[in-house]
Amino acid sequence: MNKISNNQLSFSEKALVVFSYILFFPSFSIIFTDRRMDEQLAFHGGQAMFLWLFMIIVVVALKALAAWGSVYIDVSFLGIFSSILFFAFWLYVLKCSFVFLMGKSVNIPVISNISDRLA
Repeated sequence: MNKISNNQLSFSEKALVVFSYILFFPSFSIIFTDRRMDEQLAFHGGQAMFLWLFMIIVVVALKALAAWGSVYIDVSFLGIFSSILFFAFWLYVLKCSFVFLMGKSVNIPVISNISDRLA
């Protein structure tokens, strides 16, 4: 994506992107409405949505593995690890939102390519 600068976005659009990175649900407001016509909003909304979906799948898989494994052995560390992983992910999402507010590009290795196709 060539133009990732957020200089031409209004305050409400910037706030929507920041909240979509932090809270996940506002990204649906970007992707499933007419806001997706704006290339920057579609890119950041898609990136936030795919980032959150990836993390939810990883955490649910770890929690399910911990629940399944706890029948046979004590693998409570998987549940603790998934909670720590989710917290670290949330800190990374906060970093992404602050980088966006600073006007710099937010590129997440695999997810940016998928989001670029969406935009």
